[in-house]
Amino acid sequence: KENLFAIHKEALIFFQNNFKISKQALSYLNERGLNSETIEKFSIGYSKNAKYDGNDALFNHLKAKGFATEHIKASGLVNFGEHGIYDFFRDRLMFPIFDLQGRTIAFGGRILSSSKNAPKYINSPDSIIFKKGESSYGLNIAKNSITQKGYSIIVEGYLDVISCHQYGFTNAIAPLGTALTPGQLKRLKRFSNKVLLVFDGDSAGISATKRSIELCYAEGMIVKILLLPQGEDPDTFLRKHGEENFRKYMGRAISPVEFLLKVSGRSKPDAVRYMLQIIASCPDSLQRDETIRELSDRSKINELTLREELKAAGQKRQK
Repeated sequence: KENLFAIHKEALIFFQNNFKISKQALSYLNERGLNSETIEKFSIGYSKNAKYDGNDALFNHLKAKGFATEHIKASGLVNFGEHGIYDFFRDRLMFPIFDLQGRTIAFGGRILSSSKNAPKYINSPDSIIFKKGESSYGLNIAKNSITQKGYSIIVEGYLDVISCHQYGFTNAIAPLGTALTPGQLKRLKRFSNKVLLVFDGDSAGISATKRSIELCYAEGMIVKILLLPQGEDPDTFLRKHGEENFRKYMGRAISPVEFLLKVSGRSKPDAVRYMLQIIASCPDSLQRDETIRELSDRSKINELTLREELKAAGQKRQK
């Protein structure tokens, strides 16, 4: 473990030094409106372009620093395949991922070239110091703010988190990869059991929001949802409309019941049944009771009928 922490620390310095001399990486972040203070706060780096620096620039650097090949392999930062040794990240903006103690445990990388074959974002593979399903991006920086403000803002991507922090919303974090996990929520719950979900308003964002609501209820967490205008994410919204308008939008955050009924269209009974299944998974009896009342008010369905359905949903769950 100590060797892997040391390798990641050295890789972080390597990527940050690369960033300082990469005009392309700096101009991309400047175009995205990030200032030098924010870039430094999130320790953003750059992995070298294979065309000019070879496929194994990081591997050679780590070897020169005296790290054993077996430890470099275990870090997941270098691939050892049938085509030889090559760095896992090449020509990418590098977003380091830290544990709660502030140690670098992994990286996320956003491609800078216009290659259509490579994925836009990739994350480090799991290792003995990094489990993707248990780590959140930005939590090491946001944890004190989450405790002070009493809730966390969950957004989708690295740049959404970074923009939120630059504009003063310092309790923002993001899951790693596409979906929120129970492991991430358990860790987040240590700082506050209230969350505000801010996902894209497209169909993928709506699906991610539904899944996140399920997970939050299963953990007994209190959740609200902020729907941004179509085609906007927190990063683009903040750059276009500024902090004040984002704060106003936050004031329009809605409950899971309101959200599910809103996106259900004409299939209201399906939305109600779905919400009842979610309520049945909640370990907090007061939260269950409160949500049932709201569901009755908003759906105009008798509360006793809903409670009978909830009982049936609970029995079904147990089976």
